[in-house]
Amino acid sequence: SSSSSSSSSSSSIVTDEFSDAQVCSVCYGSAMDEGQTVQFNATETTCGKVDWALSMQRVKLDSDLCSTFQSTYRSQCCYDQCQLCLSTDANILDLRPDYLLEQGGYSATCGEVNAILSVNSKTDKLCVDAQAQLTDDCCYKQCKICENNGDISNDWYATVKYEGATTSCLGLDYMLRIRQVGQSTDDCKSIQATYENQCCYVTPDDQCQICEADGVLYDVIGTKTVTYERSSMTATCAVISDFFAKMESTDQE
Repeated sequence: SSSSSSSSSSSSIVTDEFSDAQVCSVCYGSAMDEGQTVQFNATETTCGKVDWALSMQRVKLDSDLCSTFQSTYRSQCCYDQCQLCLSTDANILDLRPDYLLEQGGYSATCGEVNAILSVNSKTDKLCVDAQAQLTDDCCYKQCKICENNGDISNDWYATVKYEGATTSCLGLDYMLRIRQVGQSTDDCKSIQATYENQCCYVTPDDQCQICEADGVLYDVIGTKTVTYERSSMTATCAVISDFFAKMESTDQE
């Protein structure tokens, strides 16, 4: 019995080979009210200290011990953060962080307001009222060159010309984000009409994955430069992966 208990306890502890992301957190996936007082072993403490203890003990996220702590303290310690640009249909819109709001002699940027709201629950009246009043000024739906309908993918590394300069579709997308171009604007529609054929393609049913072997899909080392001998193409693995992703896995290439 003693041996069994010891084995169960040790299996809940993370060894050095595990990453911090695998360590137990009471509020995994949501925000924590660290100063909230709770009872632990008949002693008053805070949610933050309970979570710190789990971290110091390196308790595994997927262990029974972690699940016990989460079920015991989640209702007292955790909340879903208020997000100013969370739409009514639960989609996250893009934030205009530098847009200046001025009201009743008070001024703040949308980014500052969003930071203030983030310490509140999404169900708090302050959060709900702010979303109703400020969403139109602070939030927008980012323009996408390729419509996200499930069948269309982005050819990020395709080369295009924009305003006399050569860039990639990824660079063009970055420009749209920097300029905060909205999805329904005339500028967006013009960009889509001009670059859709160069930057977008129909996703193959069985997409070629260069890092798939024996049914296992490995991560692409995107920054590594290699030469594909068959076409004498030298590029980063990210670019080559993107190139082959437009093909079916059964393609001879």
